[in-house]
Amino acid sequence: MDPFLVIARDDLEAVIKLLDSGVNVNHNRWSGFSLLHRAAQLGNTDICEILLDRGADVNSKSVRGWYTPFHCALANGYINTAEFLLSRGAKPWALSKYREDAFDYGSKKGFKEICSDFRSKVIKM
Repeated sequence: MDPFLVIARDDLEAVIKLLDSGVNVNHNRWSGFSLLHRAAQLGNTDICEILLDRGADVNSKSVRGWYTPFHCALANGYINTAEFLLSRGAKPWALSKYREDAFDYGSKKGFKEICSDFRSKVIKM
């Protein structure tokens, strides 16, 4: 079964079974999106936690755009997931190949106010 589809179904138990069966936690699609990118993109914080506990790279970059899981979370307005990724070592100022940090990217994707407020919070950390 495609692990990206399992993550999209938000099926934590199925994700654990896939990982236990030997699916590479850092498996990438052709785009460079990893399982962690997908979970962050969908705001599945519990799945992000499992993936990180199993060795996923919190700062992996996609091939297309060089986006990190943190970029993906903010681009879809998932502040709780972004906060969790920060707590696990995400680099908030990592730049895409378009020279956008995750806050800029999230703003461009329609979450300007949320990303502006969150940027202010991160700066104060």
